[in-house]
Amino acid sequence: MVQTAGSETMYYHAVIATTSPRLLTKLAPELPASYTEQLAELKSMGAVVLILSLKHQLSESGIYWHNLPKGEGFPFLAMCEHTNFVSPEYFGGDHIIYCGDYLSPDHQYFSLSQDELLARFVPSLARFNPKFDPSWVKGAWLFKEAYAQPVPPINHSRNIPDVRTPIPGLYLASMSQVYRGIEERITPSNWAVAWPGT
Repeated sequence: MVQTAGSETMYYHAVIATTSPRLLTKLAPELPASYTEQLAELKSMGAVVLILSLKHQLSESGIYWHNLPKGEGFPFLAMCEHTNFVSPEYFGGDHIIYCGDYLSPDHQYFSLSQDELLARFVPSLARFNPKFDPSWVKGAWLFKEAYAQPVPPINHSRNIPDVRTPIPGLYLASMSQVYRGIEERITPSNWAVAWPGT
């Protein structure tokens, strides 16, 4: 049985929830504590992305993706100039950039407005192009998602909740249940090999 916010009730043989694990605990409060505690133990990061349309190309060398070092004064982790990959003609001649970061769900960025994040993000764009001026910004769109990237600890495969929840006919399929096996192959002795440049 599924009940919508409008109090409509629908009946199905099975339901697959593709939400975040924590959201499932709110959607299905009748789940037993043993299962919801297991879901609450899963770690994840959120994402904040500010998309900007600019009058001019930012990265004149045509670089599409910039990975940025934390602690070097950048207020975001990555800057992608989409129109260095897809022509600006598809965007009315505007140059589209994405400024984004993966953050803890309790990070202050999740409580800041678009204008507040613009004030933090826009000044750093001059580091990509000294000619940049804030007047280049024609439009902005802010997107936030508290559950964007699972963080699997060592031996994560032992903590993955069953796809079949304790409620008959209710299944959970989330990114937190995907086990890639990476953490069990990376050891201190091969860290530099697994992650070049560190």
